[in-house]
Amino acid sequence: MFFLDAGGCGGCALELQLVVRRAGFRLAASPAAAAILLVAGPVGAAMDYALEAAWQAMAGPKFLVALGDCAIDGGVFQGSYACRGGLARRAPDLVIRGCPPDPETILGALATLPED
Repeated sequence: MFFLDAGGCGGCALELQLVVRRAGFRLAASPAAAAILLVAGPVGAAMDYALEAAWQAMAGPKFLVALGDCAIDGGVFQGSYACRGGLARRAPDLVIRGCPPDPETILGALATLPED
């Protein structure tokens, strides 16, 4: 999985660290080596390009995952001039609600993705 932090408070990234350690997930250094694009934080205008570039670099099958309320719809940043409203407009394959979601919720949700 490739983790793209689009800003925010960093709470989702902290919880994800626990999941990676507990479950043995491997974070890819490049989106080209990943099947899952996991996005946390509000997607602002500046991150829109990075998000699209990461998505296009991935080979299929690939999954877009919104981690936390900010990645889903902007969360507490919703309505800000700099926030594009999260991934709701891109129809993510998986939405993990919470501010931040706890490690068990993250792990349970990721387990629902099909394996290649």
